[in-house]
Amino acid sequence: MDHGDSVFIINIFPSRYSKEKMVMTVILEVNKLVKNTVWAMQGMLDLVLRQQGLSAILPEVAVLLGFAVVFYTLGILCFRYG
Repeated sequence: MDHGDSVFIINIFPSRYSKEKMVMTVILEVNKLVKNTVWAMQGMLDLVLRQQGLSAILPEVAVLLGFAVVFYTLGILCFRYG
C-alpha cells in the first residue's frame, strides 16, 4: 500500500477520522495549558517578536507565578513530611 491508498482509506471513513481528530485536538490543547514552558515562550515572543510592552505579558507572568507557588508548596511539603 502506498501513500495514495492510505489517503483513500481515510476518505472512506470521514466521520470516524473527524472524531479522532477532534479528540486529539482537545488532548493537545489541554496538554499545552499545563506546561510552563509554553507560557514562558509565549511571553517572550510577545516581548521580543511582537514588541509589546510588559502589560501585554501579565497573564503569562501570572500563570508562571502560579506554577512557582504550586511547586514551591509541593516541595516544602515533600521535604517536611518526606
